[in-house]
Amino acid sequence: MLRTLPIFFLLALISIGGRVTAQSPAKPTEGETKKEAPQVPEAKPAAKLPFLIYYPGSSFYAEGQKGNELWELGSYLGEKVRKKGEVLLGEVANSKKSALEIMKREKPAFALVTPAFYFDQLEELKLRPIVAAVQGKAFRETWVLVTGAKTASVDELSSKTIACIRGADEETYLKDVVLDGRIDCTFSKVEKLSDTLSKMKSGDADAPTAVLARARFIDDEALKDENNPLKRLWTSAELSPMLLVGIGDSLNADDEAILKKTLLGMKADESAAAHLTIFGVSSFSEVNTALLDSEKKKLALAKFKRERATKEQTGDDSEGKDSKEGQKEAPKS
Repeated sequence: MLRTLPIFFLLALISIGGRVTAQSPAKPTEGETKKEAPQVPEAKPAAKLPFLIYYPGSSFYAEGQKGNELWELGSYLGEKVRKKGEVLLGEVANSKKSALEIMKREKPAFALVTPAFYFDQLEELKLRPIVAAVQGKAFRETWVLVTGAKTASVDELSSKTIACIRGADEETYLKDVVLDGRIDCTFSKVEKLSDTLSKMKSGDADAPTAVLARARFIDDEALKDENNPLKRLWTSAELSPMLLVGIGDSLNADDEAILKKTLLGMKADESAAAHLTIFGVSSFSEVNTALLDSEKKKLALAKFKRERATKEQTGDDSEGKDSKEGQKEAPKS
C-alpha cells in the first residue's frame, strides 16, 4: 500500500513526526525543581570565586550551618565583585583538617583564617593577606591566660597542659607567638570556652590548670567578683587578628582590588551590616604588615632554635660546627 501513497504525503508524515519528537519534553533531572527548592539549592551552581570561613572549634559558626546566610553573603559579594549577579559559594570549617580538605576540594579564591593557619600554609597555598578582621569593639587583638587564684606566674605553667579553643591545631603559633616562647607547655582543644571556665570555677577534677583565650571572650567583670576563684594571670602584647587572604592565583588583580574595597567599605554600607555578622566580624581594616612580619620572624627563630637543639641532642651537628653551614646565623627577631 505504501507504494500507492503519494510521495508528498509520506514527506508530510515524516515532517510532523520530527516536530513532535523535537517538542517532546525531556525527563526532569535533579536540580530542575526550582519552585520547590529551598533557598539554598541542593545542586550548587558553579562559582568562579568560592570562599572559606575558618573558625576553629566555633559553636557560633559550625560546619554545615548558616547555609542561607552564607548564600546571602555570597550574593552580596558576587554582585559587588563581579557585577553579574553571580553567587559566590561559601564553606565553613571548624578545624584545620576540615579547612585543608575544603581548600583541596573547592579551591576557594579567598578565605577568612586565623594568623596561625596563615603562617602554617603561607608557602604551600600561596596565601597573601588582603584585609584584617576587626572583631568586637577593640581594634587591638590580645590574648589572656586565666588561672586559679593560687597561680602566681606564667612560669608555673611550664610543662602543664593549657586549654584553648584552637588547641593542638595551632600549638606552634600559640607557644612561639602568643606566649612568646616563655614556657614549654602543651595545649588541649576544648569546644566551649564557657563550659571550661565553669569547670575551673567549680574545681572539677578534670578542669584544666589554665585557659588561653582571646581577650574579647573573657568577662573581666566576672573575674573581678570576689567570690570568683579565677583571675586573669597574664595579657599578651598586641597580636595579629584573623585575616582575609587571597589564595594562589584564583583571584585576578582587578577582582582582588574590588574585593578589598568592598570589604573595607562594608561598615559604612547599611545594606552590609548583616553580612558582616555572617563573617563574624564588626568591620575590616588594613593589614598591619609590620606586626605580621614580626610574628613571622618569631616563628622562624623558634623553629631554628628547636632544630638546633635537636641536632645537639642527637649529635648530628658535631660535623658542621666549623663549617659555613654550622656558622649560619639564627633568623633575626
